[in-house]
Amino acid sequence: DPDLVIDKSHVGDFRRGTEGRYQMVVRNIGVVPTNNATVVVTDNVPVGLVPEKAEANGWSCNINGQQVRCETGDNIAPNVALNPIVLLVKVAPTAPASVTNTARVAIQYDANPNNNTDSDLTRILP
Repeated sequence: DPDLVIDKSHVGDFRRGTEGRYQMVVRNIGVVPTNNATVVVTDNVPVGLVPEKAEANGWSCNINGQQVRCETGDNIAPNVALNPIVLLVKVAPTAPASVTNTARVAIQYDANPNNNTDSDLTRILP
């Protein structure tokens, strides 16, 4: 079976009242391709951040409240990463000093579902 992992990251500290940007990269570290099975990335954005836009070539993304959901049927070969998903968020004026944002990748058959999440601690400046 394929083995998908996700890497969630951002650059720099976020500031209250501005926009922040996350990036999520899905990679197949397994020994077989995904065979065009549906791959789903979900990100329940923490309170203090408001998801505004999520996009990437080859992905279909939508936002429902705090949840961002992206999916693709693209085949992911072993040791290959898909185009990164870029998530833009609005940082609330009342956002806390830091948040931890966790993303999850899922596919029907995953060799190791225990490595399907990644958390990103984000400092938020006044």
